[in-house]
Amino acid sequence: NPEKEVILEEIKRGEDSPDRSLYRGVYSNMYGTNGYGRPVIGFPKTVKACSASMLKSFWKKWYAPSLMTVVVAGDVDPIVVEREVMKTWGKAKTKGLRARRRQIGFDQKIAPIKKLTAGKEFPVNAIRWAAAVPACNIHASILPALDASGMILGQGESSRLYRRLFREEQVVTSISAGVWSPAGVGMYSFDAEVPIEKAGRFRAILREEIERFCDEGPTEEELDRVKVAIETDRIYGAQSMDGLANRLGFQKTVLGNTHFDLEYLMSVRDLTLEDVRLAAKQFLNLDELREYALYPKKFEPVKIWPKSEALSKPSVAPKSRVKTVASPVSGERLVLKNGIELVLYPRKDVPVISMQACAFGGVRFEQKSNAGIGNLLSDVWEKGPHGWSATRFSEFLEGRGARIEAFSGRNSLGLSAGMLTQRFAEVAPVFAETLFNPALEESEFEHSKNVTLEDIRTIEDDSGRLVGRIFCENLFEGHPYAFPLIGYSDSVRGLSHGDLLKHYKQLIQHAPMVVSVSGKFDSKKV
Repeated sequence: NPEKEVILEEIKRGEDSPDRSLYRGVYSNMYGTNGYGRPVIGFPKTVKACSASMLKSFWKKWYAPSLMTVVVAGDVDPIVVEREVMKTWGKAKTKGLRARRRQIGFDQKIAPIKKLTAGKEFPVNAIRWAAAVPACNIHASILPALDASGMILGQGESSRLYRRLFREEQVVTSISAGVWSPAGVGMYSFDAEVPIEKAGRFRAILREEIERFCDEGPTEEELDRVKVAIETDRIYGAQSMDGLANRLGFQKTVLGNTHFDLEYLMSVRDLTLEDVRLAAKQFLNLDELREYALYPKKFEPVKIWPKSEALSKPSVAPKSRVKTVASPVSGERLVLKNGIELVLYPRKDVPVISMQACAFGGVRFEQKSNAGIGNLLSDVWEKGPHGWSATRFSEFLEGRGARIEAFSGRNSLGLSAGMLTQRFAEVAPVFAETLFNPALEESEFEHSKNVTLEDIRTIEDDSGRLVGRIFCENLFEGHPYAFPLIGYSDSVRGLSHGDLLKHYKQLIQHAPMVVSVSGKFDSKKV
């Protein structure tokens, strides 16, 4: 009973979350009340009806030895591990049940289309919109091509939808797309956050860009970037023992094939431009696009959809995210002639390098009058070095499976990078150039400033962020830690491009700095 109350309270809290409400609507529109259409956490009615005996029956049925996989990854002796597993797990009893066969695949039904558009009023200050069409399952041979199309369309700053809707047209404050491929029928989905005043424009532009992609397909550069990104993602996912064990367990238990990732990557490497175009063309039927939106009270849905597209009221859980943590290792410390402290932490197990340059900064170096300047600087800073456009910079990084990102916290300000070891010679000089000679273009500053002001305006849409801000304001009253990282509307609105340049020079060019490097590298080259 105590645990049931905890779950019921979590369900109740989820009803206040825009993200959960949005994706409940999307999943319900797609799958109805069966399978993936039901929230993972359950419904209040089903949770209340659950008893201890029901839990025991469920456990006996599904937590059977024949359905379990034991995965061990790390610095171990396989023979010793096998011996220990046989002495412990190997003696687990079947609890009187026959050995059950593991099911590979899932016959998930798609709900029949009743109405293509649905939505509801919600306490938000901007429109939260998502849409999806049915896609393939994880076993389908077309999945690599479909995944590639989703990444080219809507993942990363060089993606087509981001460049068109966010950078060029500026009709959204966020936009993404991608393919979810479970054991059953999956989804090709899109989601966006849209300022109220842009409600009537974004859908037409998005549809136009999707149709163009289905007709013309990707460019060679786009496909090359995606191939690198997919392979890099697989390598990054295996750089910790936790991540490697999770992935092997998933492949064996859910897919029944521990070679799945290798076969998938081989298919990705063989992809052609036409493979990707045809995959998108096959699944992206915009006449079947099921849309769901959350919009403020008193907002008129006809501003999003024509009157002919009536509304229904569908409800499911967002996908879970798994975090992995790497263990610390020992290293060496050097002090350069200019005072920069260099810390090296070599690791030989994974061909990845992470770099971070950090200086004193963040809200502790801000006043109420300029609160948010560090956050704004980090947003503009990560657009690349002097002489580069933001688009060229993002294409360079994605084409090499690398990242360069700025950060501003409570005490620190800096730049970080991640890359494969084989890409170090290409990426490290660009990282250094971005660090000490960034573009910091005035146009990017104005754009980021507008996005930040919109973010501040919609902070009340996220109860977690709002509570965190109020907590800090009360706990740290009279201290800079009381300021929100993104600042206040008045402080951000009052910032100029000159203020940004001055802040950068004071904290980065004229202050102490530490640069740390971790991964598989040659110390002399670093």
